[in-house]
Amino acid sequence: VARDQARFKLAATIEKQAALKSGDEQAALLQQALRLYVDTFFQVLHDPEGPSLYWIKRSGLAAGNLAESLQRWQDAIDIYTQLKNLLPVMAATCDRKISKASEHLSFTTAPAPPVSVPAPLPAH
Repeated sequence: VARDQARFKLAATIEKQAALKSGDEQAALLQQALRLYVDTFFQVLHDPEGPSLYWIKRSGLAAGNLAESLQRWQDAIDIYTQLKNLLPVMAATCDRKISKASEHLSFTTAPAPPVSVPAPLPAH
């Protein structure tokens, strides 16, 4: 759990640093933060102490929100779909976010390269 928290806080710090930059430097920092949030989201699932629902929620929402901010609509959809499968209590929130991202995706012509979101896990 401490490792999950540290990864999440590192991603949040990088995201805050990006706000102080512009152009390519800002974009690179935001991509790095997104990768860290996604890594945290999926690493939590394999924590030897057992998955922390708190860090699944925090890192999943942060990753999805940042993906939306970066207009990486398919990544956002994939993240929210996975979050919904992992935390069914978040289904209504995730469905709204998926719907919003899907609307944007339908207007996007050139997709961004994916951020390596693993395939969805089966629902429990």
